[in-house]
Formats: sequence, C-alpha cells, structure tokens
Amino acid sequence: MSTLSKAISLVLQGSSIALVISSNALAGTTMYNTYGNFGTTPCAPCVGPENLNPDGGNTTGWIWGVPTPASNYAVASPGVSSPTAYPWVGTSSSNSTPFGYIGSSTLNWAVELNSATDSAQISNADALSRYGVSAAIDTAKGSWEDGGATNGTPIGWLHSLDIGLFMSDVTTTVNLSAQGVNGSNEDFGFTIFQGMNTDTAAYVHHGAWNSTLNGTDIPPGFSFTEANIVATTDASGAKPVNVNDIQFTAQAGQIYTIFIGGVNGGDWYTRTDGYVLNVAAVPVPGAAWLFGGGILGLLGLKRSKRLA
Repeated sequence: MSTLSKAISLVLQGSSIALVISSNALAGTTMYNTYGNFGTTPCAPCVGPENLNPDGGNTTGWIWGVPTPASNYAVASPGVSSPTAYPWVGTSSSNSTPFGYIGSSTLNWAVELNSATDSAQISNADALSRYGVSAAIDTAKGSWEDGGATNGTPIGWLHSLDIGLFMSDVTTTVNLSAQGVNGSNEDFGFTIFQGMNTDTAAYVHHGAWNSTLNGTDIPPGFSFTEANIVATTDASGAKPVNVNDIQFTAQAGQIYTIFIGGVNGGDWYTRTDGYVLNVAAVPVPGAAWLFGGGILGLLGLKRSKRLA
C-alpha cells in the first residue's frame, strides 16, 4: 500500500469515528399532553369519539379547561380550572406546561433538543415507551389544507390541527419529517412560528384558517403575525413545497410553535391513523470537512515532493 493510500485510510477511519460519535448523541426531550377529550379522565391508553384512529390516545390538546356545553369548543381562560385539567408527561410536573406556556389555544406536545447533533421523535409510540401513557398524535387529513373536499374551496381547519412547541439549546438547522403510521400515505403540511402564543382569551377550536394555502393565515386566538413565520409549506402552486419535510434555523433558547396537519387529503373530520414526526438537528458535516481537508493536504504534499 502506498503512503498516500495509507494516509487516506487513516483519514477515513477518523471520519468514521467522528460520525459514530455524532450518531451516538443523547436523544432530545419529548413532552406530551395526555388530558382526556371533553373533560374525561386521562387515558392510558384509550380510544374515544374524538380519536377514532387505532394508534392510541384520547386528547384534542385541551390544557386549561373543559369545553363549555353551550359552544362545544370554546374553552376557559388559563388558570380557571383545576390543575388536573392539564396533566403533561415529560415536564417538571403534571401541573406544568412546556416552557411555561400560558396561551389559551390547545397544545399537543413539545420537544427540546440539547445539541447540534441531537434528535427526537414525536409519536404515540414514544409517549408509551418513555412514559407508559398514550398521547393522541394524530391529525385530520384536511386540517392544514383540505383541497376543497369540505366546501369546494381549499382551506385549513383548526378542529384537529396538532400544535407543538420546540426549542433547541444551541443554534442549529432543524429538520422536521412527518409520516403516517402503519404505512399511511398521508401528506402533512407545516407552519412554524417564532415564539409561543400568549393570547389568553377564550380559544375557539372549531374554525377555518389557511385560505391562502401557504400557511400564512393567522388563526383566531393566536398572538402571532406573519412576521413570526419562519417556515411554511406552500400548497398554493402546481408543485407544493415543504410537504412532509421542512427545515428552519432555530436560534439557541428561542421557542417555536409548530402547526402540523394533513394537506390536500380530505375533509377536516377524516382522520389519519396517527403520525410520526422526526425532529433532528442537522449537524455541520465536520467529518466531511476533515476528510476533504486531509485529502487535499496529502495531495498537495505529494505534488510538492514531485516538484522537488
């Protein structure tokens, strides 16, 4: 074996070691809302009328109170119900919300990444594996955008749009990748806002949004503006972009709100069989730079020797 070949072999070994170190990073922290739908007791696991998928869970993300009989969807303002109305798992206690969330809108899950090589998965399987309880990680096929299946005009629906919070401890590019469980071919759309909802007025869960089909509509009951949007799916053109997969740059310590729902898949009440959301920091390819730099250096050294 030539000197150059031996050197390349050593560089490759070093690259492999670096990649192994990166792949062995600690998993991120996941948090789930397990509050039972319409004020019923939390389920572990259970299936109810608002969750007809076989993946488990029975929650529409209520955290502050029981929907009132009169409106069926309007919920009480934060803090007026008993602490047991929002039992979370993964937070400091079942009576605390992720990242100190105070908004009145529903909230289904939260995730925190700890490093630039970290990753996590939001799913009912993860909730069961980590905490032994079920969480309804599912969304209607038309909740981000229904393709006109409901009333002939494409629009999104809040009814079963899942809402999550995200934070990274370091500044990094983050990749979100969603897929249906049990082989579902469902497509998913995203809208990602910088910050958390701070609107504490009564939140109306039953309503439409996203008439633009590019995720830039702000639903009622949210304190965001379009300036808060950092990334979104765009289904308004002939070739939709950022469907199922989307990336954005997360600033260290900044909290982001993630909307996820079915896109162009059917009526708002047509549920999928659940979804899995993989959340991963996209590491700087340090091993690749090491390899490339090493090869260039070795080639330059060999050329210098030839010239000499």
